Amino acid sequence: VYPQQHIHLVRATVVDLEKAFVAPAFVDSHVHVTATGLTRIGLDLRPATSLRHCLDLLTEYSRTHPDGPIWAHGWDESMWPQQQAPTTSDIAAAVGRGREAYLVRVDAHSAAASTVLRQAAAVGPDSPLTGDSHHRVRRAARDSLTVTQRAAARQAALDSAAAAGIVAVHECAG
Repeated sequence: VYPQQHIHLVRATVVDLEKAFVAPAFVDSHVHVTATGLTRIGLDLRPATSLRHCLDLLTEYSRTHPDGPIWAHGWDESMWPQQQAPTTSDIAAAVGRGREAYLVRVDAHSAAASTVLRQAAAVGPDSPLTGDSHHRVRRAARDSLTVTQRAAARQAALDSAAAAGIVAVHECAG
């Protein structure tokens, strides 16, 4: 509580908006809309407690989302008992050999991917997906997205922004 002499009243102009409501809003000046949306609508692997659990989540998602490539994110093998990342063979067993699947690690600087995406990016089946090989596989994954997936991702990102009070975004993905 401040002493009375430190209280300053501000005079405000009140405008009658005839029952309309105006609130402050925000502009996000750096957004990758499609990538943000893919995180919103893709498979969240953060809850995975083991490699087996991760692959079970992937298998179930593949069953319930039969069309287009699978975009998953958030796995962290350092927290799993066996501390082993998903392999290309693991992914093939979970989603099928011909299905595209991209699983970005929690750090977003490494990933695991299906054989189809590795072949599209000219990356061998056992090569770690870090640095340039990761960028090539991610590009192949993005290129394989369906028009419907892209539209759904963008809408999810914009809906999420609006729900947070963001009224405009500046796309930075080019």
